[in-house]
Amino acid sequence: MKTGNYSTILLLIIVICAINISPTPASCRETPPQTVLVLHSYHRQLSWVKSIENGILTYFEKETPSVELRFEYMDTKRITEPTYFQMLYEHYRFKFKDVKFDVIICSDNNALNFLLENNDKLFPGTPVVFCGINNFNDAMIAGEKLFTGTVEGFSFKETLDVAIKLHPGTKNIYFYGDNSPTYHANKALVEQIADKYKSDLKFHFIDNIPIKQIQNHIRNLDPDSLILLGTTIRDENGILLSFEKATSMMEEVSSVPIYGCWDFYLDHGIVGGNLINGFSQGEIASRIANRILSGESVTDIPVIRKSPNQYMF
Repeated sequence: MKTGNYSTILLLIIVICAINISPTPASCRETPPQTVLVLHSYHRQLSWVKSIENGILTYFEKETPSVELRFEYMDTKRITEPTYFQMLYEHYRFKFKDVKFDVIICSDNNALNFLLENNDKLFPGTPVVFCGINNFNDAMIAGEKLFTGTVEGFSFKETLDVAIKLHPGTKNIYFYGDNSPTYHANKALVEQIADKYKSDLKFHFIDNIPIKQIQNHIRNLDPDSLILLGTTIRDENGILLSFEKATSMMEEVSSVPIYGCWDFYLDHGIVGGNLINGFSQGEIASRIANRILSGESVTDIPVIRKSPNQYMF
């Protein structure tokens, strides 16, 4: 072979090698996916959490499948000691010390309060979108420029109105619950609207008794009674029952109608009501988060104050 041919072949080999080992141009490098942290106040098995999470997953799988979702569960339905929240802080500080999230979605009040206290230390500069927030008021996020979301608005009055229309002989309303902050908050809301019915209805609040005692109480209710569910119930050992289990156990012994304000009670013993839908809460929060991921400023997105509740029976 001629010397010129050798030179040509050698030159081609050098060029090919140079192409293969040269750095990839910045315009050709793969952009890392946007990452969203979903912080739930409660545990993964709770139907309310499942419903919210399903709304989040369904939205992103359909609209922005490239977004990476990471889920954390604070489990604060079962553990509420202040020491535990400090332990969560230390856990997240270590776990996410090298992680930068683009947006955080949080569900329910405990996660929101935790982030209001710790977001600037754990996730500085990261926008937060909340959902499932009880008794929201502007003071909760006063001065916070990185927080927005959607609220969980109870429809106790709307549910009572339709229940009374369907059961016109009702004279007594029974409201059962544990001793949790959620129960007392919801009890306060029912007490506020009770005055509107004081000439027609008598409200009875049965506080902090276990499910078997509740069942015994329900067995002896007068026929002109109605049960309104508004919180979690526990067993004789203080163990939290699922919403479905507690409702089913109450329905088993009840000769009077049961109503509620959440869709997870449906098909487990309630007649129905104007129901809060966890799926919608998660979907709306995801839509807001996606707006932020697309470049919209969180300060330009107002809190959605009307809860997307629906009559379901």
